[in-house]
Amino acid sequence: MKKKNILLTTAIIFIVLLFIYNTYNSLILNYYTTENFTVDYNKKWTAIEKNKNYIALKNNNNSTIQISSKIIEDNTKNIDDIYFDFEEDFKNNNKNFELINYSNTKVGKDYLDGYTYLYDYKGFQILLVLIKKENKMIEITYSTINQYFDIELEDFYNVLNSLEINNR
Repeated sequence: MKKKNILLTTAIIFIVLLFIYNTYNSLILNYYTTENFTVDYNKKWTAIEKNKNYIALKNNNNSTIQISSKIIEDNTKNIDDIYFDFEEDFKNNNKNFELINYSNTKVGKDYLDGYTYLYDYKGFQILLVLIKKENKMIEITYSTINQYFDIELEDFYNVLNSLEINNR
């Protein structure tokens, strides 16, 4: 009986320590800074590609987050004009994507004007977010198979809400 209690207590302690380790590991953040933006992401995501205006992240479920930026030469263009141009380009390049929903909304921790698009494509859901601040355009794409979309959405929003558009 005493041996059973010791084994049970040891197992419980092991489970608690494993939970604490996993929680701690997921809270550790990685930071990435480009000329136009800074973003942080937790250990669930691994950077698979980086360059001066782009980062691609991937997790164990093969879900991806891609963040890219570009300078808009005509700073007088508003987000609605950019949305129209983007929508036309996206439709032409992705004819098989089914648009599920889109909205003009406030995005990120700074509540910047932006557009969100939710697409379905062959069992994948793709969430695109466009944000404009001054002369910078940021495009964020979250893509995963349908079954993980809602489960990982909070992780995506944590990355999105960490995004800072640099004023350089």
